[in-house]
Amino acid sequence: MAVPPFRHQPLVFPDGLILPTTLIDKLELSEWKPLIASALVFRQMAKDKRLRRSASGVAMSYVMALLLLPVFFFFTFLPIVLFKVPVSTGVLVGLPAYFGAIFALIRLRFASRWRKMRLKADQQAAARLGKDVFFQVLEKIDSMHLEDVEKIKRRGFIKRFFYTPSIFDRMEAIGRQAPTRDEDFSRFRKQWTSGKPR
Repeated sequence: MAVPPFRHQPLVFPDGLILPTTLIDKLELSEWKPLIASALVFRQMAKDKRLRRSASGVAMSYVMALLLLPVFFFFTFLPIVLFKVPVSTGVLVGLPAYFGAIFALIRLRFASRWRKMRLKADQQAAARLGKDVFFQVLEKIDSMHLEDVEKIKRRGFIKRFFYTPSIFDRMEAIGRQAPTRDEDFSRFRKQWTSGKPR
């Protein structure tokens, strides 16, 4: 079974494995091994994490909501003081700001945890199959300039809000030096101007 083209990583489910359509017929059978191994390790880690989930996570969410109450009061009273609007209007301004701040922090917290877990799964898979083997596969995928891979690389600061690490993050996680942004752009420009983009 194949993953839609915007995905470039295998997905593991209890009843099977889904491969990304963007990589089918582009990787050798042996090159799939580190990607699938990482996906299997990640699924097991995620399963264990769900089993260990306790009341502490819920408590942390409540604490976060309480700590962000000043955001609600600030954005509620700011329009009241500056524009002399009714309290009800101030509340309509404060509530979205409050819940938006809560959502952003929760998203940051969970995205960071899942992203680190994915990188840790890569590290474990590389330790079992070989760092060089894994790095060569990642480098080959990077050279394809797949749309989703390039999009993730261009996220910059906002990547903290996403669960998927960039391919450069994955290279560095397994202990190999990833190309810098300038080096990557220069390589792509050279391939494009030569009329032989990969």
